[in-house]
Amino acid sequence: MSRSSHGERCEKPDPVFFGFTRGRFSRDGYVLEDILHVAQSQYHDIGVAKQLGYSARWIERRKGLKGSGGTLEAKHTKPDYHFATLAELADAAEGEG
Repeated sequence: MSRSSHGERCEKPDPVFFGFTRGRFSRDGYVLEDILHVAQSQYHDIGVAKQLGYSARWIERRKGLKGSGGTLEAKHTKPDYHFATLAELADAAEGEG
């Protein structure tokens, strides 16, 4: 959980939370293109991250299973990359290097 510039509490999926985090990265010299957002939650992470211009990797732990957990099927956002496990993401990253 973070605090907005007005001292109010905020948390994901509030875009203010992502803005706060991006501000912290910016302070250290990182730009949006340097940030890779990796997450499982479509609702809390992938949708809002993509709306804000982040590169997003979705770890869909329920991949191949019925249902969508806490996210409505109609609310899925297409990520830049889609994996079932963190191991799959790591294997893909090793292949790029």
